[in-house]
Amino acid sequence: MARDLVTGCVGLRIDRLHRAVARIYEGALARVGLSLAQTEILGTLVAHGGPLPPSGIAAALTMERSTVSRTLAGMATAGWVEAVEVTPTGRTRLVEVTPLGTQMLASARGVWESAQAGVDLGPDAVDTLDRWLAAVADLKPP
Repeated sequence: MARDLVTGCVGLRIDRLHRAVARIYEGALARVGLSLAQTEILGTLVAHGGPLPPSGIAAALTMERSTVSRTLAGMATAGWVEAVEVTPTGRTRLVEVTPLGTQMLASARGVWESAQAGVDLGPDAVDTLDRWLAAVADLKPP
Protein backbone atom coordinates (compact mmCIF):
# COMPACT_ATOMS: atom_id res chain seq x y z
CA MET A 1 0.00 0.00 0.00
CA ALA A 2 2.78 2.46 0.84
CA ARG A 3 4.17 2.25 -2.68
CA ASP A 4 0.71 2.79 -4.23
CA LEU A 5 0.11 5.69 -1.85
CA VAL A 6 3.40 7.38 -2.67
CA THR A 7 3.33 6.76 -6.43
CA GLY A 8 -0.32 7.03 -7.36
CA CYS A 9 -2.50 8.83 -4.81
CA VAL A 10 -4.42 11.70 -6.38
CA GLY A 11 -5.21 13.21 -2.98
CA LEU A 12 -1.56 13.43 -1.94
CA ARG A 13 -0.57 15.04 -5.22
CA ILE A 14 -3.35 17.61 -5.02
CA ASP A 15 -2.38 18.34 -1.42
CA ARG A 16 1.25 18.88 -2.46
CA LEU A 17 0.17 21.08 -5.35
CA HIS A 18 -2.01 23.10 -2.98
CA ARG A 19 0.82 23.62 -0.50
CA ALA A 20 3.29 24.67 -3.19
CA VAL A 21 0.94 27.08 -4.93
CA ALA A 22 -0.63 28.46 -1.73
CA ARG A 23 2.85 29.22 -0.36
CA ILE A 24 3.49 31.52 -3.34
CA TYR A 25 0.18 33.36 -3.00
CA GLU A 26 0.33 33.55 0.80
CA GLY A 27 3.82 35.05 0.63
CA ALA A 28 2.75 37.64 -1.91
CA LEU A 29 -0.51 38.59 -0.20
CA ALA A 30 1.14 38.84 3.22
CA ARG A 31 2.98 41.90 1.90
CA VAL A 32 -0.33 43.80 1.90
CA GLY A 33 -1.65 42.20 5.10
CA LEU A 34 -3.98 39.59 3.60
CA SER A 35 -4.14 35.82 3.60
CA LEU A 36 -5.27 33.77 0.62
CA ALA A 37 -8.53 32.85 2.39
CA GLN A 38 -9.25 36.50 3.24
CA THR A 39 -8.56 37.52 -0.35
CA GLU A 40 -10.86 34.81 -1.67
CA ILE A 41 -13.66 35.83 0.70
CA LEU A 42 -13.27 39.54 -0.13
CA GLY A 43 -13.22 38.73 -3.83
CA THR A 44 -16.35 36.62 -3.53
CA LEU A 45 -18.22 39.33 -1.64
CA VAL A 46 -17.16 42.09 -4.04
CA ALA A 47 -17.96 39.98 -7.12
CA HIS A 48 -21.36 39.07 -5.67
CA GLY A 49 -22.18 42.73 -5.21
CA GLY A 50 -24.12 42.36 -2.00
CA PRO A 51 -24.41 40.58 1.33
CA LEU A 52 -24.04 36.82 1.58
CA PRO A 53 -24.63 34.40 4.43
CA PRO A 54 -21.45 32.81 5.81
CA SER A 55 -22.85 29.40 4.82
CA GLY A 56 -23.22 30.67 1.23
CA ILE A 57 -19.62 31.86 1.21
CA ALA A 58 -18.50 28.47 2.54
CA ALA A 59 -20.48 26.61 -0.11
CA ALA A 60 -19.23 28.84 -2.95
CA LEU A 61 -15.61 28.40 -1.87
CA THR A 62 -15.80 24.74 -0.82
CA MET A 63 -14.63 25.76 2.67
CA GLU A 64 -15.76 24.53 6.05
CA ARG A 65 -18.33 26.85 7.61
CA SER A 66 -16.29 27.02 10.81
CA THR A 67 -13.23 28.15 8.82
CA VAL A 68 -15.26 30.84 7.08
CA SER A 69 -16.73 32.00 10.40
CA ARG A 70 -13.29 32.25 12.03
CA THR A 71 -11.85 34.07 9.03
CA LEU A 72 -14.83 36.45 8.88
CA ALA A 73 -14.45 37.22 12.59
CA GLY A 74 -10.88 38.42 12.05
CA MET A 75 -11.90 40.33 8.95
CA ALA A 76 -14.72 42.03 10.88
CA THR A 77 -12.26 43.04 13.61
CA ALA A 78 -10.04 44.55 10.91
CA GLY A 79 -13.04 46.42 9.51
CA TRP A 80 -13.03 44.66 6.11
CA VAL A 81 -16.47 43.05 6.46
CA GLU A 82 -19.50 43.65 8.61
CA ALA A 83 -22.56 41.72 9.62
CA VAL A 84 -25.63 43.38 8.16
CA GLU A 85 -28.13 40.94 9.60
CA VAL A 86 -27.77 39.16 12.93
CA THR A 87 -30.23 36.83 14.68
CA PRO A 88 -31.44 37.57 18.24
CA THR A 89 -29.01 34.85 19.40
CA GLY A 90 -26.07 36.69 17.86
CA ARG A 91 -25.56 34.47 14.83
CA THR A 92 -24.60 36.29 11.65
CA ARG A 93 -27.03 35.80 8.80
CA LEU A 94 -25.56 38.13 6.20
CA VAL A 95 -22.11 39.65 5.73
CA GLU A 96 -20.99 42.35 3.35
CA VAL A 97 -17.68 43.89 2.42
CA THR A 98 -16.95 47.37 3.78
CA PRO A 99 -15.28 50.18 1.83
CA LEU A 100 -12.06 49.35 3.70
CA GLY A 101 -12.40 45.71 2.62
CA THR A 102 -12.84 46.77 -0.99
CA GLN A 103 -9.76 48.95 -0.61
CA MET A 104 -7.78 46.04 0.86
CA LEU A 105 -8.74 43.82 -2.06
CA ALA A 106 -7.72 46.54 -4.54
CA SER A 107 -4.38 46.95 -2.75
CA ALA A 108 -3.68 43.25 -3.31
CA ARG A 109 -3.95 43.44 -7.09
CA GLY A 110 -0.25 43.98 -7.80
CA VAL A 111 1.03 41.26 -5.49
CA TRP A 112 -1.70 38.89 -6.67
CA GLU A 113 -0.72 39.52 -10.30
CA SER A 114 2.90 38.82 -9.39
CA ALA A 115 1.95 35.54 -7.72
CA GLN A 116 -0.33 34.63 -10.62
CA ALA A 117 2.52 35.18 -13.10
CA GLY A 118 4.82 33.06 -10.93
CA VAL A 119 2.51 30.05 -11.06
CA ASP A 120 2.59 29.15 -14.74
CA LEU A 121 0.87 25.79 -15.10
CA GLY A 122 0.07 26.30 -18.76
CA PRO A 123 -2.56 28.16 -20.74
CA ASP A 124 -5.37 25.73 -19.88
CA ALA A 125 -4.64 25.46 -16.16
CA VAL A 126 -7.63 27.45 -14.91
CA ASP A 127 -10.07 25.62 -17.20
CA THR A 128 -8.59 22.26 -16.20
CA LEU A 129 -8.81 23.08 -12.50
CA ASP A 130 -12.41 24.27 -12.93
CA ARG A 131 -13.30 20.98 -14.67
CA TRP A 132 -11.68 19.01 -11.85
CA LEU A 133 -13.52 21.05 -9.22
CA ALA A 134 -16.83 20.46 -10.98
CA ALA A 135 -16.07 16.75 -11.23
CA VAL A 136 -15.52 16.37 -7.49
CA ALA A 137 -18.12 18.89 -6.28
CA ASP A 138 -20.63 16.24 -5.23
CA LEU A 139 -18.26 13.50 -4.10
CA LYS A 140 -18.78 12.20 -0.57
CA PRO A 141 -16.25 10.31 1.56
CA PRO A 142 -16.71 6.52 1.42
